[in-house]
Amino acid sequence: MKKTHTYTLDTISFFGAELVQSLAPLAHDRGVLMTLSGDLGAGKTTLTQHIGRILGISGHITSPTFVIMKRYTCDPASGFDTLIHIDAYRLSSWQELESLDIATYMAQPRTLVIIEWPEHISDTMPQPDVTLTISLCDEFQRSADMVYYFV
Repeated sequence: MKKTHTYTLDTISFFGAELVQSLAPLAHDRGVLMTLSGDLGAGKTTLTQHIGRILGISGHITSPTFVIMKRYTCDPASGFDTLIHIDAYRLSSWQELESLDIATYMAQPRTLVIIEWPEHISDTMPQPDVTLTISLCDEFQRSADMVYYFV
């Protein structure tokens, strides 16, 4: 199912909550994979930060650009126990994530894996549950084209 959602910084939390609510039922048996594409500065990390707050993460969520992957513990009441945040900008294949034990995280129930820049590894990446392509409408608005693959 394809859907477009326009949001601002004032409404990004509502958008993030909608995403979490739609993905949480999938997490009972396995990890859930969400990808975020968009130009530099489109708001991929900002959306991830808001999703993290919705998941009950109290610490600061920063871009994993230089470390590739960051792991956060979620409030279990959110429907997820773990958030894995990956920046694939400097990668060229899914196999490069194997040394970070990505297969284990993907198999763990109640785990949300968010990958920024998936186009760098998409030829070898498993099918995501939802893809978002974020575009700048203006300095305040963003548009997210979403494709849900689990519907």
